[in-house]
Amino acid sequence: MSVWMIMLLMSPFVQSDITIEPLPAIQEVSTENTETKIQTHQIGSTIYVETYVPEVTFNRHDEERPKGYFIVTLDGEKEKVEQAAFMLKDVPNGKHQLIIELYDEKGSLLHEYEETIQL
Repeated sequence: MSVWMIMLLMSPFVQSDITIEPLPAIQEVSTENTETKIQTHQIGSTIYVETYVPEVTFNRHDEERPKGYFIVTLDGEKEKVEQAAFMLKDVPNGKHQLIIELYDEKGSLLHEYEETIQL
């Protein structure tokens, strides 16, 4: 199990059956890599999402890059997420369609990730 999966913040973004919570950044990534990466991991009823997105920043103090956000859609339910790493908690067993869209602060779609997940 990765260290980032153990270090969790306890303030949820949404108040529904499925909860999205931020995960703290724990390591720096080389700025030489310019490719967007999105990875998911599943443990029990939780889906962990870890991203690397060099096009934008989620740090409000970073003035060098444009700000960005994700629209996360799970089985048609959409939520806005402003974190590079987060988790979807209490996802029921079964087959789920996960779509993660990356937008810049102007609302332009930069990247789309889609995955079918079986819990």
